[in-house]
Amino acid sequence: MDTVLLFFIFTLLGIVVVLMLVLVDHVRALQSAVGKAGEPGASPESEASVGDSSSPGAAEAGAEALSLVPDAPPPNPADTPDPAFGSLVGKRLWDGMTGKPVDGVEADQVAALRQRFEPVLIQHITELFMEGQGHAAQGGSKPPSNRRKVVTLDGYVPSWIPQQHADSIYQAGFDSFAVNEKSIEALRKSFAEVVDLLCSRTEIKTSGESLARRLVSLPQDRLAALPSPDTAALPAPEVLEQQAA
Repeated sequence: MDTVLLFFIFTLLGIVVVLMLVLVDHVRALQSAVGKAGEPGASPESEASVGDSSSPGAAEAGAEALSLVPDAPPPNPADTPDPAFGSLVGKRLWDGMTGKPVDGVEADQVAALRQRFEPVLIQHITELFMEGQGHAAQGGSKPPSNRRKVVTLDGYVPSWIPQQHADSIYQAGFDSFAVNEKSIEALRKSFAEVVDLLCSRTEIKTSGESLARRLVSLPQDRLAALPSPDTAALPAPEVLEQQAA
C-alpha cells in the first residue's frame, strides 16, 4: 500500500515538472517575439509611424526649428533705389522739375513728385557744401561733382544739378571753414542766392537764407556744436562718379 502511494506521488510530481517546463518555454517564446517587434524596422507599421512627419510632434518640432532661424536684416536704403522716382533720376529728374518735357513721364507725375524732390535737392546742396568745408579742413580742394547719390529713408536717388551751381556751393563750403565775423554775412548772402536760384527753378519753397544761416557759421560756433566724443560719427556722403554738366 505504501509503495503504491509513493509511486502515485512521484508520478504526479513528474507531470507537474513537465507542465512547468512547457510553460517556461512558452513564456520565453512570447518575450522573444515582443522584443523583435519593438526593434527599428521590425514591421512596416512601425516604420510608417516613425517616418510620419505629419504627426503633431513632428509639426511642432519643425515650427520650433524655423523659429530659431534669424530674420533677414532690413534692406539698406543706400543699396536700394527709391521706387517713387522710377526712371526719373539724374538729369532727367532735374529737367522734369524745371519744366522741361521728359520722355515717358507726364507732367502730373512730375508735379506729384515735387514734394519728395525737395528734401533730395536740399540734401544734395548740404552734402556738397559740407564736402567743400571738409576739403578746406584737410588743406586742399578738388573739382566737385554735380551728381550725387542722395540717400533717403525710402532708398537712394541719383541727383543732378548744373555744374556752375555745384561749383558755387562747393566753394561756399570751402570758404566757410575759415570765415570770420567780417566776411560771414557776405558769404551767407552769396550762398543763399545760389540756393534760391535752384529752388526757384524747381518750384521749391525752401528759403536760401534759412539754409545759409544753418550751414554758414563761425569756426568757434561749429566747435561748440560738435557732438560729444561718445557720439558715433555720421557716415560720409556718397558721391556719384563725376560727369560733365
